[in-house]
Amino acid sequence: MRNGDWAGAEGAFRSALAQSGPENYPEAQIGLATSQLRAGQYLEAIETFSIFLHLYPDHELQSDAFYLRARAYQYSDMIPEAVADYDRYLELRPGLLEVEVRERVGDLLRANDQPLEAVERYRSAAAFTPLESRSPAGEDRQALQDAGDLEGPGPSLNRLNSKQPVIREKRR
Repeated sequence: MRNGDWAGAEGAFRSALAQSGPENYPEAQIGLATSQLRAGQYLEAIETFSIFLHLYPDHELQSDAFYLRARAYQYSDMIPEAVADYDRYLELRPGLLEVEVRERVGDLLRANDQPLEAVERYRSAAAFTPLESRSPAGEDRQALQDAGDLEGPGPSLNRLNSKQPVIREKRR
């Protein structure tokens, strides 16, 4: 709970699950999963977040559970699962951490040898980024190069543009 004592936090949340009333179960379950995640117990955290999502599908902390489970999947090199949970998080909480999550998904896809899919994510993140803070040699250009389009926009970009990905409007 404090000072990185994640084993102590895990014990406290397990006690809370065992001793408190049902009204406290969801928060205790999320707390337990978060302490497991921070302790590096990624598979345990995935299981605990999954239990939470199964038991409390409409809970107000659902989006947090998807985001945190995505991180556990990411740290476990379970990239497709991480991408799916980050996407679910974005569906539930558009606008909040939008750019960061879209860029993170782009990084995951690029590291997973899916550069064209990464380009789509980087470009969708750029749609939410103010023009003055964008990098002219951005990640999308690097991902195009990873796809073998070393000259920049060309055949890969044409294939990407032909898909016409749906990008949500920036919320005000």
